Amino acid sequence: MQVWLGQCSLIQESLQGHYPPGELPGIAARNGFEGIDWLDRLLSSYRPGDWAELGLACQAAGLGPCGLNLSLSYGLPSPRLERHLAFLLELLEQCHLLGVKVVRLALNQGGLSVNNLLQRVAAMRLAAARRNDPLGPVGRFVYKTLSRTGIIGGQGRRILPPPRAAKRNLEQAAKALRPLATQA
Repeated sequence: MQVWLGQCSLIQESLQGHYPPGELPGIAARNGFEGIDWLDRLLSSYRPGDWAELGLACQAAGLGPCGLNLSLSYGLPSPRLERHLAFLLELLEQCHLLGVKVVRLALNQGGLSVNNLLQRVAAMRLAAARRNDPLGPVGRFVYKTLSRTGIIGGQGRRILPPPRAAKRNLEQAAKALRPLATQA
């Protein structure tokens, strides 16, 4: 069994700049963790060079393989869903740079959650801006505000439950997962 440091457990501290991604490999190694479970939105960027740098930092710290948490809103309208899937496929393609061997994909179809809110805020920004700074200043502000008010805990808990999934929604989710599973 391996024990990894979950970056999602440091959301508030990361957003305040206390634990930048480049420092996590050293922190994880010093505290006996064997890898890092990265959260896509808390990475400093989606640029391949930055991922390679983090991967080298993990190797230098003596960490083994790492993981990556992604999320997929499969209920998006078709053009947005296709763009989102293409983006996730790009991220999967560069996982080896980060030393990622395990990908966890959170599926959601709706409901009011912090992840959905942040995805909508991020979607308003240009793709190049999202690649260079996944959350962006507005996303970080929203996350910090919701954390400070107690609406969410440190791990972005759901605010309202999602609607019950209909069979066609489950079929949509399965269809959306196929290209990601093939790529993985």
